[in-house]
Amino acid sequence: MCHGRHGGSAATRGNYRHSLLALLISFLPGTWSPVTARRGCWCEWSLALVALAMNLSSHSCASQRFREARLLLAVAGPRLPLCGRTYQGFIKALMLHGHRLVQTFAECLRARMLSMPSDRQLIHGWNAFAVDGSHFDAPRTTSNLRKLKCLGTRGDNQTHPQLTLTSLYHMGTGVLFSWMVGTARASERSMLRRLVHGLPPGSLIVADAGFFGFDLLSGIVAGGRSFLIRGCGSFQLIKEPGRRTGYLYWPRDLRTHRPLRVRLIRVGGIELVTNVLSSSQLSKATAHEFYRMRWGIEVMFRTLKQTLERRTVCSRNGRKAMMELEWIAVTFQLMSLCMAELCTDPRQKRLSAAGVLAELRCHLHPASRRTPVALTHRLKRCVMDSYARPSKKASKNWPRKKTCKPAKRVAIRAIERYELALLRAFDQKTVS
Repeated sequence: MCHGRHGGSAATRGNYRHSLLALLISFLPGTWSPVTARRGCWCEWSLALVALAMNLSSHSCASQRFREARLLLAVAGPRLPLCGRTYQGFIKALMLHGHRLVQTFAECLRARMLSMPSDRQLIHGWNAFAVDGSHFDAPRTTSNLRKLKCLGTRGDNQTHPQLTLTSLYHMGTGVLFSWMVGTARASERSMLRRLVHGLPPGSLIVADAGFFGFDLLSGIVAGGRSFLIRGCGSFQLIKEPGRRTGYLYWPRDLRTHRPLRVRLIRVGGIELVTNVLSSSQLSKATAHEFYRMRWGIEVMFRTLKQTLERRTVCSRNGRKAMMELEWIAVTFQLMSLCMAELCTDPRQKRLSAAGVLAELRCHLHPASRRTPVALTHRLKRCVMDSYARPSKKASKNWPRKKTCKPAKRVAIRAIERYELALLRAFDQKTVS
């Protein structure tokens, strides 16, 4: 590794002979620099680059990923002070500083995404985010069983130790915006309650059935944000008198709280609940389009698990497994942001994650000697295919395919007399 010829920030920003390394460095925070690193010690700069390169590697073993990532840094920049030599030293340094590095790096990438032109971010005037959660497997070790837990009961129904990744996906740019890692039994709604504070004011949160709850939805509204959630049988709405399409979300055990005024939208057998009461701000067709675009977060999880081949983490320790999943998420955040920035023309086809990953893995080998400009041009050609498939890609006889039951209809009842008196009392307090 080397400083570059000019030293200082110029060295940190791309005077390297390796195109992939220069591309990764361009996304790092400007405060991270290898100049002050001591020989044989890990610094923020080298930790982040090795962790990112490891998650781009196609190897299945963590030690092999580390050797490939460290060789990339050693060959591409031979004049820089060498970092540590062993995987054990790397993971020890990563566990000491990794969580802080992930937070700083992810915040830097989020700020870079929010600085993109508004026409690239907004859809029908909304900054829309999809939310969902998914589980990732971990090796069945004593540490993982104790720290991460398992889903299901004892016996045949018990799963491997698992981690839960709850994510917010920006639907306008296709970038992973923020996430939270928890154990197998962590509540996705509790995670969303903490993630929502990092969203820009005025955002629209689009979610499938399951992300309901008075505390969660009232917290979203109190923060100046809106929600669009698929209704289900657990939603019980009260018909508000005097309003043709107005409903109240007011659980019986929370009568001391002000009810949420919501709107029920029915589209093709799907019921959507939102706190945007005006159809001019959120029309029926726009709400349906947003809910269809929510499928992008499902594709994102598929990319993480199958294309990136990170369905199972390698770490055999519970804390290390959670840290590994954090860096998998931040690596995908960087890759999705890079894809969004390369698609500058709105008429251009969206880039293929599989194609971009294959190109990056070709450049991961130290023998590659292309310039950063050549790499970006090659990435721009990794577009999605446009041909029409004559048949479905899914197999008819997939043995482990889930058969999910369709969501039940939202329960609606008339308002009771004492509830009407409480509602009028809340309205009088608001006026006064």
